[in-house]
Amino acid sequence: MKGTKVYHVEKRLKEVLGLIQRDDVYVRQMMSERFIITFPHPTDDIEYVLCTWENPNQAREFVDMGRCVKFALAMGAKSIHFKLLPDRQG
Repeated sequence: MKGTKVYHVEKRLKEVLGLIQRDDVYVRQMMSERFIITFPHPTDDIEYVLCTWENPNQAREFVDMGRCVKFALAMGAKSIHFKLLPDRQG
């Protein structure tokens, strides 16, 4: 992740995606085995993170990757990159 994190709710994150003309997002797996939606600013050291109204300074976490991907597509993502943790089995 980049240095500065900026948290936005869904509507504002869609606006920012349009303003900087990005349509690719990242689905990141967290240590808690949950997933979040982020995207880096193309030139600045900023990472935009999807949050909720109830917790505006924390990432919105999804319990499974399918729901996270479906939400990212509903937000207008045309391309999705995955940052997954290495498998800890074995």
